[in-house]
Amino acid sequence: RKFSQPEEIAEVAVFLASDAAGNIFGQEIVVDGGYTVG
Repeated sequence: RKFSQPEEIAEVAVFLASDAAGNIFGQEIVVDGGYTVG
């Protein structure tokens, strides 16, 4: 496991701002390299 890099966080933000994420509402998206999974 590794800590997320700023570029990885930015990729998620860009996706969420795109038309491809048009049906995503009110979600908490964790970008933590799998730390919360175990």
